[in-house]
Amino acid sequence: MIQIKFLIKGYDFAKAKSIQFSNKHEENLKIMYEIAREAIIREKTSDYEQLMIVCCSIIVTETRKNSITSTIQEKVLEEISKYQSLIQTTKEIKHMSIDIKVDSIPRKVLELSFNSKRCLI
Repeated sequence: MIQIKFLIKGYDFAKAKSIQFSNKHEENLKIMYEIAREAIIREKTSDYEQLMIVCCSIIVTETRKNSITSTIQEKVLEEISKYQSLIQTTKEIKHMSIDIKVDSIPRKVLELSFNSKRCLI
C-alpha cells in the first residue's frame, strides 16, 4: 500500500490532499505522471493535483530505492523547478509538506519551502 499526504501552503491558502493506492496500481501512477507532465508543458498551466502527481512518481521511485529524505527532496525540487517558470501554481506555493508511507519502508516526511525565484530545501 502506498500513501502520500500533501499539505500545500501559499500566501493566502492551504490545501491538504491524500493519495492512496495499492502496489498493483503503481504502474498507473507512471502513466498519470506522463499525462500530467505533458499537460503542464503543452498548456503551460497546472493545478495542484497535476503537480502532486508529478511529485508522487518521483517520491515512490526514490522511496522504493530507500533513498534518504534529503535525496528525495532534491529530486522533487529539481522536478518542480523544471516547470516553475511555466506555471503560476508554483509561484503561489510557500511551503509543501509531504508525508510518505510505502509498504513496510519507514515513513518519510519531506518539508519543502519555496520563494518566487527558486526552490529551497
